[in-house]
Amino acid sequence: MARFKKSGMTGVNRLNKKLRRMGPAVKEGLAPALQMVADAVHADALKRIPVREGDLAAAMKKQVMSNGTNARVGYWQKGNKKNWELGGWRAHFIEFGTLNAPKNPFLVPAFRENIAFAKKTIEKATDKVLKKVARGG
Repeated sequence: MARFKKSGMTGVNRLNKKLRRMGPAVKEGLAPALQMVADAVHADALKRIPVREGDLAAAMKKQVMSNGTNARVGYWQKGNKKNWELGGWRAHFIEFGTLNAPKNPFLVPAFRENIAFAKKTIEKATDKVLKKVARGG
């Protein structure tokens, strides 16, 4: 059985570290593409929400992170406490089910549906940014 040395840093973390070294051009170039992907996933997930009460839709948020190289769509409490209390905490139970309620996924299928779009959009933006950085601009 092979043993692997734990590096403490994932591939994504290493990539983010390299991208940060390239300066603000990376953040400026990738942020619009990430926003476009987050908007697409958010819109798709909103269409799939099985409960039509509105609190789950209001609690779902999208955010491009401050480093400009990550985005997230979903439910979180920090900075979104009011909406979290309205319905965000229930999202996990609906998405994955409970002992008495079957799972009714809506967020995971939205991510899966948009993987190809996200990959194409981010690769195109990354190529554009890297060409700009290589030219010194």
